[in-house]
Amino acid sequence: MFHHSITPKRTPSIEVFHKIAASSESDVIMLIMIKNPEILRKFEKEDLRNQKTDYLKSLRIFEALWNEGVALGVLPLKDPLEDIETDIRIARILNSQNV
Repeated sequence: MFHHSITPKRTPSIEVFHKIAASSESDVIMLIMIKNPEILRKFEKEDLRNQKTDYLKSLRIFEALWNEGVALGVLPLKDPLEDIETDIRIARILNSQNV
């Protein structure tokens, strides 16, 4: 049997709907409607600040990405300074934005 039920739960900035769409109540899909995206951005920034960085995990990720680049033939760069002016211009534009 397939049934739906939606129950809104309201908070000042986020409206959460619990939607059950399955034969058992254990299959719950939560849909979240963000009313104030600025609060979400602040929450995400704070959450990132509170996460501990794992140097070895980061190094493994970097090494895996490097190896993939080598396998694809795009690394190492033949001329690392090629088009550096364009890269600098793009970086200046991106860094001047309030992103």
